Amino acid sequence: MRPPSYPGNLSPAEFVRTTTVKNNKNTNSQVNAFQTSRRTLIDSNQIILRYTTSIFIGAFLLFQVQPIIGKFILPWFGGGPGVWTVCMLFFQVLLLSGYAYAHWLHTYLPQRKQVIVHLILLAVALCALPIIPHNSFKPQAGADPVTDILVTLLTCVGLPYFVLSTTSPLLQAWFGLSRPGYSPYRLYALSNAGSLIALVSYPFIVEPALSLRTQAVIWSVGFVVFTLLCVWCTLAMYKHPASGRPLETASPKTSRAKTTSPSPAAAFFWVAFPATSSTLLLAVTNQMCWDVAVVPFLWILPLTLYLLSFIICFEYERAYYRPAFWILLTGATVGIICLTHMGSAIPIWKQIAGYSGALFIFCLVCHGELVKLKPPTRYLTRFYLLTALGGALGGIFVALIAPHIFHAYRELQLGIWICCALAIAAPFVRKNGFSQSRNTPGRKSLTLLAYTLPLIALAVVLIVKSGKTFESDPYLLRNFYGVLNVNLYRTGDPKYLHLTLENGRICHGLQFQLFEKRNQPTTYYTKKSGIGLALSYPWPHPLRVGVIGLGVGTVAAYGRPGDTYRFYEINPAVESLSGRNPNSMFTYLKDSPAECQVVLGDARLSLEYEEPQQFNVLALDAFTGDAIPIHLLTREAFQQYRRHLQPGGILAVHITNSYLDLEPVVRAIAENSGLPVIVVYHKPSYQENQEWDLPSKWLLITDNKQFLENEQIRAAANNETDTGNRYLWTDDYSNLFQTLKFRTKN
Repeated sequence: MRPPSYPGNLSPAEFVRTTTVKNNKNTNSQVNAFQTSRRTLIDSNQIILRYTTSIFIGAFLLFQVQPIIGKFILPWFGGGPGVWTVCMLFFQVLLLSGYAYAHWLHTYLPQRKQVIVHLILLAVALCALPIIPHNSFKPQAGADPVTDILVTLLTCVGLPYFVLSTTSPLLQAWFGLSRPGYSPYRLYALSNAGSLIALVSYPFIVEPALSLRTQAVIWSVGFVVFTLLCVWCTLAMYKHPASGRPLETASPKTSRAKTTSPSPAAAFFWVAFPATSSTLLLAVTNQMCWDVAVVPFLWILPLTLYLLSFIICFEYERAYYRPAFWILLTGATVGIICLTHMGSAIPIWKQIAGYSGALFIFCLVCHGELVKLKPPTRYLTRFYLLTALGGALGGIFVALIAPHIFHAYRELQLGIWICCALAIAAPFVRKNGFSQSRNTPGRKSLTLLAYTLPLIALAVVLIVKSGKTFESDPYLLRNFYGVLNVNLYRTGDPKYLHLTLENGRICHGLQFQLFEKRNQPTTYYTKKSGIGLALSYPWPHPLRVGVIGLGVGTVAAYGRPGDTYRFYEINPAVESLSGRNPNSMFTYLKDSPAECQVVLGDARLSLEYEEPQQFNVLALDAFTGDAIPIHLLTREAFQQYRRHLQPGGILAVHITNSYLDLEPVVRAIAENSGLPVIVVYHKPSYQENQEWDLPSKWLLITDNKQFLENEQIRAAANNETDTGNRYLWTDDYSNLFQTLKFRTKN
């Protein structure tokens, strides 16, 4: 019997050897393939980790620096909302510059040259650390605050912020080349998440726990860490330039988009929607700050909702369902109209909730429609550039243009109307050579007409409602420090005919027009008020009085021949209304027999530059409502005040406020200085309660024993308002959120 045949007439031993070698080769090939796949997966995970970490930390630092630097310079420029508005303008314009740099770098330079240029920029930015403004940047009286703020910000944080602003678009573009199978748009949501965490953590964790200088130092260290992460990304890109192309999905629409660039209409909406949301963001922030206080919490809350809308719309595109959000948009518009009409009649927490909720809906509509128009990844940097351009245009409009074209705050109403108009027009936009709407031309016209009529009705309502507030004002002026309007009341009763000066919704003084009553102290300054008692005390003659905050100059009504009354006022428009010039509408200073002086500029800076004034009484009258200047309520500020007081002088602090309880702050500083405090809380009876006699709360701080033992002073003293809380503020630490009245029992 013949043995079995083997291939190639091989012997059994040779056949076994050959088969074993082939099997080993196949096994080695499988092992090599597995190892290659494993290495690819590890490299891929490292790439994802490298980029996600850099983008997240960069976004965190990008938005954490905004409240930090804002708190540094806020005291130098009066503490008003205009400071934050100009800061936001600076950040938006610099963000636009960073996006333009990223677009240019990615579009016109080879990858390795991109890396070299960006490494040089990172190295230069490190030279600007730490981000602590020097005292030499403090403004001089009469200087343009907008220019000074922009110069200060550009010098202190310009380069680091510019570098951070380039991170998201540039690294996303590099990531799209390194990982052609992964959409970089999702990293935009990650970037906004980092920004959101930075904003939310500031008022609740960072601000309460750390001093301002410590915050700046820690941020600077974080920027160094971020720079090292960016170097890690750039060096990897330099050693292994990506050869892949960005992800493009295979859907029919996207395939057509590959051969057709985004339409001009789509590009217009890439600018228009962010510009509208940016306008609404700043307008709502201004509205809340003027009605409550300039506090980082009220800067950050609107900005947080603004970023959250970006995250939701870019990460969960289906979350924006157009019909449902049009209903919400209608409700938000009606809510804003009611809030602006009712004003201070609505409790503080309802105002904050109402404005914030409406802003969130407006931003979701703007950014939801923006996402529907986003282009393929190859146009990513152009898309981000135009989006940033829109944000910057919104900031420029609110900060620079609106104060010159509107006499009052009208940008909120205008932004709402534009938001509704864009939302109606968006379904008719052509994105990439194809129409988003499937309606026939006839149906399109009917639909557009049906939407246009309610839009016209909305415009009429907004114009009428916003115009009623100031339609009868004899004087209305808007500048960097707010809106001043003079109202004439009791026109049918000459005995009680009077003018009032208002900033926002807060009354800053009242004067009767009848000659016999013209020099009568009114509102918070009557003879039963704390300042009235302090000035009516039998002081040795002559008397020297300092007043921080001019208002209508009511305090000058207490002046006697030989006395000197020196007023410190930051807003030149107030001085033009209440000063000694011939055209002043309020005449307290002109009628006073005392010598009345007005010093323009921030009061604390003015006092810092002056020789001791030897005041008998120094009144702080800058906290009655809008735009609380925190820097006037710090321990260091009170040391400056005491330098200008005579021995036994009185520091009178006016803390009448609808929203803030500042008594714990003033008491803490007084106790820290070892000085007693008298609370004079004047509340007119029901029969006396007229608009010219308002409830007032003054804290009188002095070590003058004769004054403290005076029977009239002791009878007026009221310590029942002391809650026992104490908040010692310094130039390096303050937290206005502690004093909001919805947090307290009083």
